[in-house]
Amino acid sequence: MSELKETREEWLTQVVNLQNDHSKEQLAKDVANYHQLKWGCVLSSASSLPRYRGLKSFFVENDIHGLKQHFYVACKLLIACQKEAETCDFPFSGYEPFLYGLLSDSPEIFDWLIHAELKDKDDVKTPHFHWHQFQLVLRRDDDALRETIALVAKKGRKHDKALAQAGQDFFSLLLKQDKEGLQALIENQAKIKSVNELEGQFLAGFAVVHAKLCWCRGIEVQIQNPLVPMELLPVEPLDSYDVEYDFLRPEWTPPPPPGLLSKFKRLLSRKE
Repeated sequence: MSELKETREEWLTQVVNLQNDHSKEQLAKDVANYHQLKWGCVLSSASSLPRYRGLKSFFVENDIHGLKQHFYVACKLLIACQKEAETCDFPFSGYEPFLYGLLSDSPEIFDWLIHAELKDKDDVKTPHFHWHQFQLVLRRDDDALRETIALVAKKGRKHDKALAQAGQDFFSLLLKQDKEGLQALIENQAKIKSVNELEGQFLAGFAVVHAKLCWCRGIEVQIQNPLVPMELLPVEPLDSYDVEYDFLRPEWTPPPPPGLLSKFKRLLSRKE
């Protein structure tokens, strides 16, 4: 945040306005240069704008519909990114797909989160193992979830191991439907400073994901922290969602390679 101490809302609005001015023109250039770029990198980079737009919709404009729509688009960009052979960053390197995907309330995005392939999900000390536990919660596969808790209690990192052994980790509390224990855990998580300076001004990432998972499982935790907005916790999908970008629509095809286009034009000129 600048030295002028603008509010978080002013800061967010400034970021969105700057990216809006740049993004449309840049994406048009990127599509034209499709064959010269790592398309997965383009998609991953483009996902930041709808994330910020979603935050602005809710926290500046009080528009929860806009938040869900923009977060849906952000995740659609990540889905497309994941399908590319070359990408700058694997979408599930962090928890963000679960944060923005769950808050979109889109059944399509929920399905993606549930079935996404996590290459390191069997290594108890990796983030992917934790994301896989999120998947098991959404799948309601409680037997498999119990197995992961037992594995953490045996081989997890020191802090995680201690919580799992005591039955005080998030997933154990969830299975016990310990609403008070879950609320206390999430309240403590919400106090942890986010590594994302701008987004962390509005959402406590892990706390929001855990709170949303509780509501997905019918445990309506009540959190007294503005970084875990209660309005976002009920699962209420929009009637419809729009991908917004033509290159995300199923019928879109990439432009032909420059050399192929030139060759085609030469063939046409000869026929004339």
